[in-house]
Amino acid sequence: NLCRAVSAATGWDYRMGDALRFGRRTSALLRAFNIRCGIGPELEKPSRRYGSVPVDGPAAGIAIEPHWEHMLDVWYETVGYDRKTGLPKPDLLRELGLEHLIPELWGKEVSGHAV
Repeated sequence: NLCRAVSAATGWDYRMGDALRFGRRTSALLRAFNIRCGIGPELEKPSRRYGSVPVDGPAAGIAIEPHWEHMLDVWYETVGYDRKTGLPKPDLLRELGLEHLIPELWGKEVSGHAV
């Protein structure tokens, strides 16, 4: 169990919720970094191989391409990122203790709240 190993190695009381929060924080930081480097939603397309129609197996003949945009919409909503910009939403950044990123990513005033 990862949580028990981290607890044993660090002496912290590390639980599954902590691990999930750590993963969400890491993902949000990576996303913000990528957006700042110009790697945004416009580049989120499946590779030719991944997006091709399988010739055999349980998904033979079923293309992912017609469903791709809907899949992205669902993913963005699920993780709390803005679909247009690709950025983690301000509420998510606050929830994860990353509110210091809001002014740089979203500007000084967001949703009527001064930052």
